[in-house]
Amino acid sequence: MELRDFPFLDDPARAIGWGSYRLTEDEFVVANRAARMAMAPWYRSRPWAIVFFGFWHATFLFGLYLAFLVPRPAGDGFNVDGVTLAVASGWFLWLLLYGVNRRIRAAFRTFPTAGDEIALAFTADRFIGRTSLGDSSDDWAFLRRVAELHDGFLLVLKIPNGSIWLPNHALAAPFDHQAAAELFRSKVPRYRVVDRAASAASA
Repeated sequence: MELRDFPFLDDPARAIGWGSYRLTEDEFVVANRAARMAMAPWYRSRPWAIVFFGFWHATFLFGLYLAFLVPRPAGDGFNVDGVTLAVASGWFLWLLLYGVNRRIRAAFRTFPTAGDEIALAFTADRFIGRTSLGDSSDDWAFLRRVAELHDGFLLVLKIPNGSIWLPNHALAAPFDHQAAAELFRSKVPRYRVVDRAASAASA
């Protein structure tokens, strides 16, 4: 992919920067992790994660304690409240923690752009995208917010309710992480810096 391949970019010299990458399964997992870190404090902050998930682990253990360890009159069976509490908190932990990557990898198999090249170019007034589904050219106001992570950027769209992951390794020199950060910060008022990496390998 080259700058001249963008159909909405009549003059490549107008581009401030651009980048492209292949949406592999691993990249899809990283992109989803970046989205979670941008949206919820318990994914981007270790103290928050300890408090939030610690509470749900404690709730799960308390449910097991009520269900199986609290003495019950003979013939009463299990404590229904304890079983309900353990099942509900266990399901919540699977939904938000232990089962996340498995569900994301399963979703990749039916994702419309799985395995495709994702390309983005940026000008002073627009950001331009290209995938196998089609091409787009949108005003910067179309972005709801941007999150900067150590290993890339998450561009959150207003409509539809989605986001675009732009990893550092996709950026075409001389448009590097610092240049991208300066551009996005100048164009999108809601800009958040997440002091972590979305990739587990570089976290």
